[in-house]
Amino acid sequence: MSLEIENDKRKNIGIYSDGKNYSAVGIDIDNNNSQFLKYKKTVSEISLCDFIAEVKKQSPHESEIVYGVDSWSILFNTLQVPDLPAKQLAKVVEIQLNSILPTYEYGYNNVYQNLRNEGGLIVVNTATVKKDFAEKQLSNLEQFPIDKTIISAQADVAFAREKSGMKNSEYLQVSFYDDHLWVYSVYDSKFACAVAIDESVIDAKTLPSQVMLIRREIESAIEKLKENVCACDAILLCNYTDCDIREIEKYLQQKEYSVTSLENLGESCLAIAAGVALSAQLPSGNSLNPVEKSRVSSDQIAQANRSKNLVWAAIFCVVSAVAMFSCFYGGGKIYASKLEEIATQEDVAVMVTQHQLRKEIAKYRVDPVDLLKRITKDLESGVKIDSIKFTRGKKVVLVGKSKDVKKIYAFQSKLNGDRAFGQVRIQNQSKDKKSKMNKFSIVFDYKDFSKKRSR
Repeated sequence: MSLEIENDKRKNIGIYSDGKNYSAVGIDIDNNNSQFLKYKKTVSEISLCDFIAEVKKQSPHESEIVYGVDSWSILFNTLQVPDLPAKQLAKVVEIQLNSILPTYEYGYNNVYQNLRNEGGLIVVNTATVKKDFAEKQLSNLEQFPIDKTIISAQADVAFAREKSGMKNSEYLQVSFYDDHLWVYSVYDSKFACAVAIDESVIDAKTLPSQVMLIRREIESAIEKLKENVCACDAILLCNYTDCDIREIEKYLQQKEYSVTSLENLGESCLAIAAGVALSAQLPSGNSLNPVEKSRVSSDQIAQANRSKNLVWAAIFCVVSAVAMFSCFYGGGKIYASKLEEIATQEDVAVMVTQHQLRKEIAKYRVDPVDLLKRITKDLESGVKIDSIKFTRGKKVVLVGKSKDVKKIYAFQSKLNGDRAFGQVRIQNQSKDKKSKMNKFSIVFDYKDFSKKRSR
């Protein structure tokens, strides 16, 4: 596809990749949000850097380049916390997130956003992403510095709101993609929270049971968002597939929701790119984007480091190390402009002590994603896992079955070869006469999680 340019009035250019294609859409905000650029290439024919280079080459200097980050790797939560000053509020958010999210080795970045006051409490939305994901996204863009990043969830809401002319300030949005769905909550006319549904819409074309499953998953997500974010009855359905979603629309209407549907939206990659460009007008503070926070923090740190003398640079390195771990805890960041106020010897000593204490505590927390990933990697074909039980200070118990006993022992051997696991042994094994399956349980230690903490 060749570059299509309609006029020279350029504002924002949104760039997005769905893993198969790179898309760029230019939006002229000053001209009724009209599109002036549309560009797409497949991932197989060009690299991201070359794609951005082609777009920038065809764009005037005043154009703002905005990159869309896939929201699939971002976890959204809604919390209720006491109405406190900003610093104390950040610490309370930190404590709550610490209790519900896997924080092994502090491998996460977090941002939060105040939603509203409710009976003396503040409703807070949070977005959390693994640091390595954020770093990978930013490293891909190092050769071509961009003006801003936008998460695809926010872009999807912006595009659909513009396309539908939705006037409601509070509503729910369900977006249908070929292999998954998103359910968004919109509050005060902007994206507030999201629930991802890992179900294929394509299968619903031939499997009636799949429609029922998707319907149930959507209803569950809607109830969760209504309870935690806002109780609204308006729903916007956005169909980026060629599937018929009238059954789902009819079902929601029967549940007395006010439903608006958008069909024939075209390629989702181009739509999200357009939404990225539209969302660029929002202030960064209105965006639940942990990747953008990492990018802005990095820029501020670099700028401050260049302007300080050698002594302050040495202190700054210590403070920055602590700030990296503070990024998950409460979403707070140490601003470069506040460096001289906090970087006394006593403050640095306290922060280093706190960092060491938190790191020690984190050793005894389980990371379910890491645990499941390791078990799946070692799983033998023909071996089925029925349950995994883990309790702090105790061994992990894995229960499963297989027709072939040899595969059970091969599975045990692979688990034993993983450095994260220790003392892997088959505890019970018996053959079910009816199913002819060999049932087993394997117990093992997982990192420091299975160790009893000393008091």
